[in-house]
Amino acid sequence: MAKLPSFPFYPGDWLRNDVAGCSLEAQGLWLRMMMVMHDAPIYGELSMNGEPMPDEFIAQKCGISRRIYRNNLKCLETFSVINRKENGVIYSGRMVRDENKRQQNAKRQRDFYENHKGEPNAKPNAPPNGASSSSSSSSVPKEKKKKEERPSTAPFNLSAHPARIPDPFPINAEMSIWLAEELPGLENPKDAHASFVEHFTNKTGAKALKINWLLTWQKGMRNAKKWQDEDKEKYKPNGHQKLRSVEDIDREQAEHAAAAKPNAADFVRGMQRPGQTN
Repeated sequence: MAKLPSFPFYPGDWLRNDVAGCSLEAQGLWLRMMMVMHDAPIYGELSMNGEPMPDEFIAQKCGISRRIYRNNLKCLETFSVINRKENGVIYSGRMVRDENKRQQNAKRQRDFYENHKGEPNAKPNAPPNGASSSSSSSSVPKEKKKKEERPSTAPFNLSAHPARIPDPFPINAEMSIWLAEELPGLENPKDAHASFVEHFTNKTGAKALKINWLLTWQKGMRNAKKWQDEDKEKYKPNGHQKLRSVEDIDREQAEHAAAAKPNAADFVRGMQRPGQTN
């Protein structure tokens, strides 16, 4: 069967899926992996001769290093974005289902033309076994509803409307990787995270509602790093200045007062008329 030049992409499903909770880099990796699956010998799978494709091969196909590939793959696995067979082959459930439907439709059309040659007003795409189109269309909303009700594993999953901070809101694997790469100098990240959660848990009103809690959390961690650096700079001791004691301050004030007090001889000279001498 000839390969398809394209595959369907549903932005709404993508934004509501767990993959939307991953980093932008991990999302880009999954999209690139889907392109490789589309061009693979077995559609929707990353396999070669029935065995899993090596990590080096997939990373090369995606244009990244093996280290970056494995780091982002961990994020995709954490949020159950990818599927694996028993032998470890990675596959896309959506792409496999779409391919099975396409093959079933193609077979049904071939069988129809074979059995109904020359019949007018033939409908090769009619549902099999005499099922009506209404019954077929009625099953679609049920499947869609079932998928939408599936709980998400992403604590900061995108939603159509702003929502309060999830409870609980732990630091997951992706967040730990982000902290290590973006804010390596942040001291006590657990305390900063706890302060962030407490702040938005106690917050009320519209400011307590967010659409993407991952981006909000990242902004909060950057602010924590910024405040940490500002405190260090504010209380940083000056290497050219020594701490003065109370005695040193009193002595300096006395010397300053003595220097400002006029001398008696200078006072007498100031009272003499011009040309007058003692």
